[in-house]
Amino acid sequence: MDIAEWLKNEDIQRNFRKASNAVVAAIYNEMYIYIWFICIYNIFLLVVVVINLYLLVRMWRGQFANVEKYIGGLSDSV
Repeated sequence: MDIAEWLKNEDIQRNFRKASNAVVAAIYNEMYIYIWFICIYNIFLLVVVVINLYLLVRMWRGQFANVEKYIGGLSDSV
């Protein structure tokens, strides 16, 4: 009996599907928390990028005229 005939057997196909479903479910259950972590991290990263872009646009338009006063930049008294 070769592999093609062996795979045509309905009982073997059913058993193979059951075994593969069990393996896939076990892998998914182990990876579930990591999938959520990756999703939350991506959302956090997107928020940080949007905030940085907003601040960059404000700086580009000159709305941070006195930013040196707040971040300890060069002063005129030196």
